[in-house]
Amino acid sequence: MSTMKTIITSMVAIYLLTSFTAIYAQKPVLNKTVNNPGKAQVVNTKIDNTITEEMTVKVNTMEVKYITPTGGTCTFTVNSKSPVTELGVCVGKGPAPTPDNNKYFPKNINGPSFSVEITGLVPASKYYVRAYAKNSLGTIYYGNELSFITLNPKK
Repeated sequence: MSTMKTIITSMVAIYLLTSFTAIYAQKPVLNKTVNNPGKAQVVNTKIDNTITEEMTVKVNTMEVKYITPTGGTCTFTVNSKSPVTELGVCVGKGPAPTPDNNKYFPKNINGPSFSVEITGLVPASKYYVRAYAKNSLGTIYYGNELSFITLNPKK
């Protein structure tokens, strides 16, 4: 009988030890699952993407027409869900003009379509033009680039 008591006592001790070990081992796993920074990152990415989409401005440089020896007229569109603080057309003698080059602003600011008169250019010269818009965060969005050649003056 004493052997049986020893076996039963040992089995109960092993059972209790195993149970406590299993409970103790699960605690860190539960903490790691609850404090998973990956889930917070996914939520933030979704929020950041929404903010980025709301702040994105779409600009399309349409055409340059009515070209003269010293300029022309450029039409463009701007579509944005957020406020646009500045919009216009950049003109330069080289590709990829920026607002740091010559810039022209539309007279009518009711969009989404705009027209800008470009003036003061050199006759018989090639120019590059692209529309741009700046959002309230200061990010500049550019439209596609076009090029044109001013006319020779009539003699």
